Amino acid sequence: MSTLTAVHPLRAVESGRLTLHGTGFPLDDLPAVTVGDTPARVSFASTRRLVITVPGAVEGGKIPVRIAGVPGETAYVSIGSTWATGLHQVDSPVFDAEGHLFVTYSGSRGQEAPVSVFRVTRGGTREPFVSGIVNATSMAFGPDGRLYVAQQDGLIRIYDVTQPVPGQWSAVEAQTISLIKDIPNHNDDGSLNTSLTERQVTGILVTGTVANPVLYVTSSDPRIATYTDLDVDTNSGILSKLTWNGSSWDKVDLIRGLPDAEHVRPRGVLR
Repeated sequence: MSTLTAVHPLRAVESGRLTLHGTGFPLDDLPAVTVGDTPARVSFASTRRLVITVPGAVEGGKIPVRIAGVPGETAYVSIGSTWATGLHQVDSPVFDAEGHLFVTYSGSRGQEAPVSVFRVTRGGTREPFVSGIVNATSMAFGPDGRLYVAQQDGLIRIYDVTQPVPGQWSAVEAQTISLIKDIPNHNDDGSLNTSLTERQVTGILVTGTVANPVLYVTSSDPRIATYTDLDVDTNSGILSKLTWNGSSWDKVDLIRGLPDAEHVRPRGVLR
């Protein structure tokens, strides 16, 4: 007798995969699997495991998963629903200390989008928040309550975030850090490349204290090849630490020579 015993993971989104565990699943004639009332495609099957793809027509919420003709307790998964559209995230969105969500619109390489950072309300409405950033990549709120936004070219912009009127948010640029952008680049043979005047940033983490914030930033050679060899430094990845000493930023490169690739960029910061 076939039996459904568990579903993993318990949270998923459209086009995500769910694994159904059990015993005695038939293989000659694959059983029909539904998420809610919507049929799901089975992409892998064995007698003890089925892998399905979450269909696109499923509404968000706690949804039952069933296998036709297979007894057992009904399994439920939480399906995420679309909250906001018209965004272009490179790294993860961020929440401030009060739980407000901020997201980027990075745009095409070298493009300054009309709005670089949006605040998204609980109802999913986008509210323009920051403009004037060329390819915003990673963001983080610091212990000082400021918003730190990295540009793809290596600049890091710092914004004072205020709410002058309840419900109306304001961001004023307070500082720009160029220490990462100024890191020298090299070719793959180790020779210095003075024609490259930027670094590609896709990861930032802010820690420290209110008085002395500390930034951890990952950066790499900004060149991205398209089916050609651009002599990109394939060990150009650097993890840098920036510390505010009360009057200026001090930079120390913690790790150098992290592997990179001409077609793939390292993303994120270890946490």
